[in-house]
Amino acid sequence: MKNVMKNLSAKLGNNWTSFIRDLYKCFGKLDISEFLSSWNALKISYPSAEAYLLRMERTKEKWAACFNHDTFMADMTTTQRGESMNNMMKGYLDASTSLMKFITAFQSALDAQNEKTEFRVYQQNNFNILYKTTSPFERQAASILTTYALKKTQDQLMQSFTYSCENISK
Repeated sequence: MKNVMKNLSAKLGNNWTSFIRDLYKCFGKLDISEFLSSWNALKISYPSAEAYLLRMERTKEKWAACFNHDTFMADMTTTQRGESMNNMMKGYLDASTSLMKFITAFQSALDAQNEKTEFRVYQQNNFNILYKTTSPFERQAASILTTYALKKTQDQLMQSFTYSCENISK
């Protein structure tokens, strides 16, 4: 999308916003005939963008969702996602890397990413105190107990809310 903006924003001027809206609607079409109809309407509605759209059209089978909706793309749907993956892999690869080394490096990169994610989850679960009640007892317990002990105390405190009180006469 950055390339479209770079190449067309100046040419379209005040029509830029409506062009982008119509372009995204076109990109969202999953039926080939609907996509082509919408694409042709774009070229007619925005003649100053037609030359650029014709260049894009030559490779539409590679980027248009209607041509690729049944193809596995490893969740890479935007340039930003691709750039993110490229950035992650730069530390592991160069132009002479063999396929075997690539697969090994890719697995290492994924493992490192998973470790970071698991560590963030661990930190969130163990260092961010989530109060379950407004009880001052729970607040005091949070200041002196370990996370594990606090969770057990919170569970017991929550269970205590289900108890019923009965007046026992003598």
